[in-house]
Amino acid sequence: MTDAEMVAHSAESSQLAASKAFLMSAGTRPRSLTS
Repeated sequence: MTDAEMVAHSAESSQLAASKAFLMSAGTRPRSLTS
């Protein structure tokens, strides 16, 4: 892999991890607010 590909891959994986964590927190937050 080239440096550019490695940077793009790490950015993509970190973005996926961030969105996954956001979806998890967003999914649990409304329940805790209503309860």
